[in-house]
Amino acid sequence: IDPSWFPPQAAKPKTVTVTPAEPVKPTGLSAAKQKKWQECKEMHDDYKSAEAANASLAAQVKKLLEAINNNPKDAAARHQLCILLDQLIDLLKDSTKIRQKYVDKGCDEFDWFKRGTTEAERRQAHVDHLAQVDRQIKGLYKDRKQWCGK
Repeated sequence: IDPSWFPPQAAKPKTVTVTPAEPVKPTGLSAAKQKKWQECKEMHDDYKSAEAANASLAAQVKKLLEAINNNPKDAAARHQLCILLDQLIDLLKDSTKIRQKYVDKGCDEFDWFKRGTTEAERRQAHVDHLAQVDRQIKGLYKDRKQWCGK
């Protein structure tokens, strides 16, 4: 198993920061900014929803990979793994498109959760995340080639 494509475990925060559970729309936005905020929020919600689905599917893939490493001749498990790898790759590509569109639209101008980060910091966090997901997809293709022959 090449575990490098699995998302890293986040370090436990040492301080607790209270942030709103839902994105907060700034007051006093022009009509155009309100429209942009709404469009950005929808993309934000879409990629966050996709992340949850991706994490669930990645956990299933990881479990199957571990089982197959213990019993590489289990044809049913390998077949299921190949199906799940294809699904996970497709989901990750789709969520990447949504997040890239979010970045390209300039949605990082909004501090959704009042964390006090700058627009540049928020944008860089998204760019870094996109790079991480790209590495994850490459790792999945490697596993797919190893276990599925394609």
